[in-house]
Amino acid sequence: MAFVLSIAYLAITQPNWQPKNIFAGLVLGAINFANIALYVKAHMMLKDTPAIVFAGMNILVVIFGVISGVVLFRERLKAYTWIGLVCGVLAVLCLAKAMML
Repeated sequence: MAFVLSIAYLAITQPNWQPKNIFAGLVLGAINFANIALYVKAHMMLKDTPAIVFAGMNILVVIFGVISGVVLFRERLKAYTWIGLVCGVLAVLCLAKAMML
């Protein structure tokens, strides 16, 4: 229902849609749907350790955000950014190791 209302609102307020924007929206929507589906599947597979799923998904969001910033916007990473990423990944790995014991 929200999708239909959003499309109706946009059709009224912004009549000149561009195909590239529609395509980009569909791609982002598909990626978001896949993310949610995989998140639910991960919780079903690791139902005894939800902290690992939650922490793992969060660090992956940060990592993919950094990667997209580097690739799409040619950002230069500083040393403390690398240190933060490594610490985040190590923290998730330590959590996973502790939960598996």
